[in-house]
Amino acid sequence: MPPPTALVVPMTLDAFVFNQKVCDASSVQAKIAPITQPNYTFLRLRDHLAQNDIVDHVDLHSSIPPIRNPRLTDIGKGLVRKNRLGVYVHWSVPRPLRSGVTSTSNKRSKSSNTGADADPEGAGPNAPRFHPLPNRWLVIRVLDPEATVPKNVVGPVRSWVIESDKIQNIDNIPETMDLQVDFAPFITSFIEKDKTANKISVDQQAEIFIGQCMDANEWKESANPNEPRVGLSAASSSNQLFMDYQYHNSNVFSMLDTFTYEQDGGQKCLTSAKANYYVIGWRDGKDKDILSQDTVSKLRADLEVVSREKQIEDLGMAINKSIPAADKTLIDDWLRDDASGRSLCHGTLYDVEWNSESRPQNVLADDFGLTLDAGNSIAVGTTPINSILAYISGTDPNPEIEDSIYQLQAYLRAEDDSIDAYMAAADEVQCTNYAHFDGGTQFALPGTTGGKANTGEDRDKWGAVNSAQKLKDATLRRMQQLRWEIFAWWWKYISDVDNVDKGRTPWYKEQTQVPKDELTLLKKFLSKLDLLVGQPSPPIKSVVMEDFHQREDPTLLLTHCESAWPRDFDKALKVRLNNQLVGDLEKEPPLGSNLHCLPPELREAGKNLFNEFSELLTKSSFTNPKPQDAVLPLYHDGKTPSEDVSTDNPWRDRWGSSQPWFPLYLEWDAEYVHIPADAWSFVQRPGRSTSHIAPKYSYTLKRDVRYPKKEDEDIRSASGRSLLLPQPSFSLRAHFERLFSTIPEPQLDKALSKDRRTRLLANVDKLGFLSVSLDGLTEHLTTLYKGSHVKPLVRPPGGAPVVLDEAAVLGSEIGLSNADMRMIGQESDPTPYGSLASLVGAKKNAFKPVTHGQLRFTKLNVVDKFGQVVHAIDPIAEDPGPIYPHVSQEYAIDAVPALPGEPNVVDPSRSTLDEPEFIQLPPSINQPSRINGHFVVHGPGKDGESYWRPISDWDNPIWGWVVVNYADLGLQFFLQDGTFYREVQITSGTANDVKWLPFESKRADLPSTKQLDWLIIELTKDKNYLKAFMDMIMTALSNTVPVPTAFAQFMNALVGKPLALANMGWSLELSTKYKTNESTIQQQVDATLPWGLLDEGQKQYEFPIKFGDKARNYDGLVGYFDTPRDLEGKTIPSDPENEKDLVLNKIYTYFHEKAPLNGQPLTEINENTCPKFRCFWRDPKDYATSDEKSIEKVVAQHEIDRNGEFQVFGAIFDPFSPITGFSSILPIRTVKLPNWTWESALKKMTSFFHAGPIVVTDDIPDFDKSKELAQDNYMEKFVANGQIAIPSMNIADWAWLQPYDLRTYQEDMSYVGMEVGGEVDQRPKWVKGPLTAVEGFMQLRAPLEQEKQGNAS
Repeated sequence: MPPPTALVVPMTLDAFVFNQKVCDASSVQAKIAPITQPNYTFLRLRDHLAQNDIVDHVDLHSSIPPIRNPRLTDIGKGLVRKNRLGVYVHWSVPRPLRSGVTSTSNKRSKSSNTGADADPEGAGPNAPRFHPLPNRWLVIRVLDPEATVPKNVVGPVRSWVIESDKIQNIDNIPETMDLQVDFAPFITSFIEKDKTANKISVDQQAEIFIGQCMDANEWKESANPNEPRVGLSAASSSNQLFMDYQYHNSNVFSMLDTFTYEQDGGQKCLTSAKANYYVIGWRDGKDKDILSQDTVSKLRADLEVVSREKQIEDLGMAINKSIPAADKTLIDDWLRDDASGRSLCHGTLYDVEWNSESRPQNVLADDFGLTLDAGNSIAVGTTPINSILAYISGTDPNPEIEDSIYQLQAYLRAEDDSIDAYMAAADEVQCTNYAHFDGGTQFALPGTTGGKANTGEDRDKWGAVNSAQKLKDATLRRMQQLRWEIFAWWWKYISDVDNVDKGRTPWYKEQTQVPKDELTLLKKFLSKLDLLVGQPSPPIKSVVMEDFHQREDPTLLLTHCESAWPRDFDKALKVRLNNQLVGDLEKEPPLGSNLHCLPPELREAGKNLFNEFSELLTKSSFTNPKPQDAVLPLYHDGKTPSEDVSTDNPWRDRWGSSQPWFPLYLEWDAEYVHIPADAWSFVQRPGRSTSHIAPKYSYTLKRDVRYPKKEDEDIRSASGRSLLLPQPSFSLRAHFERLFSTIPEPQLDKALSKDRRTRLLANVDKLGFLSVSLDGLTEHLTTLYKGSHVKPLVRPPGGAPVVLDEAAVLGSEIGLSNADMRMIGQESDPTPYGSLASLVGAKKNAFKPVTHGQLRFTKLNVVDKFGQVVHAIDPIAEDPGPIYPHVSQEYAIDAVPALPGEPNVVDPSRSTLDEPEFIQLPPSINQPSRINGHFVVHGPGKDGESYWRPISDWDNPIWGWVVVNYADLGLQFFLQDGTFYREVQITSGTANDVKWLPFESKRADLPSTKQLDWLIIELTKDKNYLKAFMDMIMTALSNTVPVPTAFAQFMNALVGKPLALANMGWSLELSTKYKTNESTIQQQVDATLPWGLLDEGQKQYEFPIKFGDKARNYDGLVGYFDTPRDLEGKTIPSDPENEKDLVLNKIYTYFHEKAPLNGQPLTEINENTCPKFRCFWRDPKDYATSDEKSIEKVVAQHEIDRNGEFQVFGAIFDPFSPITGFSSILPIRTVKLPNWTWESALKKMTSFFHAGPIVVTDDIPDFDKSKELAQDNYMEKFVANGQIAIPSMNIADWAWLQPYDLRTYQEDMSYVGMEVGGEVDQRPKWVKGPLTAVEGFMQLRAPLEQEKQGNAS
């Protein structure tokens, strides 16, 4: 067999039958939408014509009856547009050709948060570049002669050539052509020859169309190199729908077959036919093929010449190199070759049935329309999976699928199979409800393990560098926001219909000057920060800070509607070489196929493809055997991969008597009712019925909000268009498959049996659902608009954005120079409301810094690639019914307080508690923010220093340890490093008798004990306080998880797990300055804002954060102390000399058994007692200095100011587990000790308990001053040959601490350590005296942490 000559890339075809019967639909059937194309008038910059979105929503009011539908009928003449009847064939561009390529060299750090700010021009090697798309398509139709009516009037084979990149100017288009069907509107940054990008005329966009279809017999490749062409790539059109929406890509990626033929000097059409379509696509020039080295070099900055096999791999494709076996060497040689290659795209669709007088046998869109009309087909949740669960829980009487997904969703995150890890994973999954934004970078030193940096000089240096980096990150974020603000004022100006007389131009000029000046200032300041930070290099490593987060818009789920994207769309595309095809590859193709239209080097491959097409056409039975010496085309298999091809599971490349249904996007309208902030309460909601799901924290309504007064109504209308991308079924199945292949089967069996796993995978394939985010909702609530709109800058492929001359002229009218306009960079989306969205008459401020309200849908239209529309609400009905979606727990409505069963919604007239018309949107901040949670330590507390600061790599925040002594009913306290310090016991004596200190402190290097002393004083003042404290700890220890290190088995009976004492700081930070109302309607400009995030509102929002949770054993919090507060709720630093930082008379906790939670001292942690936080943001402008000498000072001040926002708490907690903060408005935040902080302490920590009086036969040695125990030697210093025999104490390594009363020369007791040993016969007997009674302390000489032994657990 000859060697291969081309790579063949598969793609899918769809064919839509359009006739008058298709347009005749009932109220619940799919409608055929009138053709809606981009309105180019809204691109024009002059005369205030610019609009936020140039693509209107589809208008179904004129879709029925057919005579009123302008797609079918010429309304002016009342005649059917026969030129539009026929079969519309659309081919889907393969996924590898849709993807952009970013250079592999000079990669921008993910954590740099630079975006448009590090590369404001958006150019350079990091600018994404896209593969050229095929621009020539040969469409071949093969008719079944037996099914053609009338017969024998057309040949069996006919073909056309589509020139996708051919530019058509409206002045040159004949009047006989149909602009909506014969050409495609194109929004592009096309640059005419001899012109630069800034000369692009926006006005000419309305005159530009592309695409051409010609009979292949008449077509010839143009020899004119100057003929206007557009460079086609996945990103060359500004229209997101361009490649996939047939209305927008006629004769570019689709064509209309009208079945016309010539007869008796005129044109007639076949009334019935069965057609088979084959489409082959290629690039007109070798140098732009995806396998051309010229193309590769433009996409790869490293200019490396790579083999064809490497190119195929980089494109996300896969090839079977072993078939046919006889040609393996030829295939390997072709793949290893690094010369430019050629490729063809190809797609097939068999058995398309055309009948001009009837609807197709199966109309899948109608089936979905009936399902949608019947209700129970819509669900709303936070994520696709969450929405699926909401649907299943509301419809499936057997919750096995729901329970299975819940369990496996958690296991995707869990690190082990314990219930606690399971619950932690379920909580962590909540992070998927949020969009994540870069939080900045910090630098870490090597060799900091164990709390010791290289040198003190290093610590100071890199501490200052990290402070500078924080200010740099904040500056970059603000600069990015300012770039958009400049764009926003430019946009408001060009679109302001109230400024026709230019009367408001001075005001716009004044407003634009503010962000322009600030951005100029910050750019200069940034250069100074860059010098201060420098370019850290290895061994210095960069680490990311906590991301900023913003809750995603709700996710809408549509059930009983499968995604039409190929099921393997997200996998590597299976490609072949032309010598791997099926059939007789050398057979000459029939007349009419016109394969001569292909370039000479591709004709052999084209012939091979057509012969395969013909071979598979004749072998249409479901038992078609798989060839052994060829590779079947990708889509020549069953719709469901796990089943054999059959009538119920037909080939994917056959039409199957079914009108295709390819849902492409969803258009929605909704009514949002804002409910006042003071109507909400932060509470704990019970989890779902499954026992492993812990309660969740959320906001609910605490008062009746039904039927608000007219003057209190705050209603907004919102709308959006959301693309239906190939998910979530792909991602969900991929998650499960990955899970089942990576987790050991015995562990999986604990969560889900093998049978249930099999059933789950089968059900995921057959569920049939589409999910989509309600994109645009948050934008509307913040007076922004998402859509396709004109932008002041245009970016040529691979180049930097340049300012359009027309945009620059208008910018100059408000004081923006060309350089000022360039500063916008890529920040030109979304658009501000300006004067475009009509808010005239709105009583309330339309801007909502925080969402908290209820929403109901007023329109839901699902639009497919051929213009079929399925609606959930009848657009023509006078009184359409409501939508009752299944709602996840996060969006569930509440009952009216004190009225169980009554839905607490603003308009309950069409709602019940089980079937609410509204979904409830609890409070969420409408801009990125984050919870800062850190362990904190004291700064110097002097001028120019923070009193509290987050710990660094070398800081140990622990200021004490507490261990329960069960034997003595006491609490033993240890210092930070594990040194024993005090014991406090519950005794029958006075309060002063309960504090015990066995050793004299002689160490000069001890950390400060002042905080620990204040706590011990509080414990010894009041026995009730001590008893409550012990009750809390002992109850908590019975709930905590096992420690990760080994303890001796007998230790658990003697002492409890060590608990750490440390201070933690929490704050709530905005990523940038608060957003504002972007409407320029005067009524909105003057409107007051009731609540604001900072100081922009009449009141400031406060958000509670709840620490720890009793039901979540993975959380380590036992209790916490508050600190003194000022009137704003901020922590007041204490006097650094005494360190009395904590309010110790009240302990906040969940844990108690005997002691009441009455505030004396134990106080229950709940929604009423958890601390509340206000947002903060530090404006970099306040620190921007031009003085080189003061740069370090302002950096330090920024650090002080940020740290000053911490609310500080003293925590008692399990050192092995994190402390968790729950807020509902943001992802769960945790703080956890570095391992080294407790590992070193536990190696030193030991246990003591009181013993005696005990009678021994031998006297104790005299006091030896040289053997007196102190805090630095009590583990090793023992009296030589000193031994005391105590019964039954030989099971461990014990020491006896013998007190000596030496008050003649010192006030306290002194202690000497002795060995415990000797054989003791415990049988009763007479012993010769004298006997000695001793009383002292038993010390376990081994530390609490031991190396793993055979007898350790």
